[in-house]
Amino acid sequence: MFMPFQMFLGKSAPASRWRNVSLWFECCLCYYAPMRRTLILSGVLLTLFAGAAAVRPLRQYVEWVYVRTTQKPDQLRWFIAACPDSPHAEQARLLLDAMAWKQAEQSYQQEGYEEYLKQWPNGVHATDAKAKIEKLAMMRKLSLLSGDERAVLEKECNVLKQTNERLTKLIGKCVDLSGIPVCTGGPLSGDFTKFIALSGFVQAAGEFAGNFAGGNKMVSEYTSLRSKLENAGVPSLIQQGHDANLRLSSTVKRAESRTKESFGNTDAVCSLVSSVDGSVTQ
Repeated sequence: MFMPFQMFLGKSAPASRWRNVSLWFECCLCYYAPMRRTLILSGVLLTLFAGAAAVRPLRQYVEWVYVRTTQKPDQLRWFIAACPDSPHAEQARLLLDAMAWKQAEQSYQQEGYEEYLKQWPNGVHATDAKAKIEKLAMMRKLSLLSGDERAVLEKECNVLKQTNERLTKLIGKCVDLSGIPVCTGGPLSGDFTKFIALSGFVQAAGEFAGNFAGGNKMVSEYTSLRSKLENAGVPSLIQQGHDANLRLSSTVKRAESRTKESFGNTDAVCSLVSSVDGSVTQ
């Protein structure tokens, strides 16, 4: 059986090799009659397999159109399991993710968001779900406080809010860079930043500032800036904000001892305390 194959292919030119294979196949059918049925059946099966492979993408697309139209989670899960290599499998996952998130949003319950994270721990809305869970947990804890306790929290939060608003108007928003706040947005932002930078030098140099090159000039500028900021009320506002934050922290700690639960940072408390009236609401 192998001798004819070697004879046809061994020394033949590349252009005629497929014709030689055909002749070899005919020889097999003629001289090996017992194998004829097996060879023919193998050819039929290969043809069917090739046809199925060619039709598969079209079948997957038709199934995807149907599943996408039904908008049923079970159908989407079936499609992902049945057609994992489909180019539409990722679209099906995203659609499932969006449907699970919509269901969690409609419930607006901590359990709903936890269920979403259980199904989609790395989902599109995983970060949002964690933030919602934290917010709802905070609101639930605040709802356990008495009316007087919430009133005290609201008062301290209002003082802190008003202080921050007044400071923002004067020196803008500040970012701490290596211990020196860099402020932008307010009319005194540059003066405040320069004042903080100079204060370190003046406090370190003290009465010996005059011995440094330009020391006297820096001390004079520091004194001038301090007077300008004091007249604008910046130092007193900073102290007022600091005191209000300490009072708020103390109040939050007392509330924590009352509920035996942690509230987290005071900023989170202030953002929610005014919206809680004894029940957890959106």
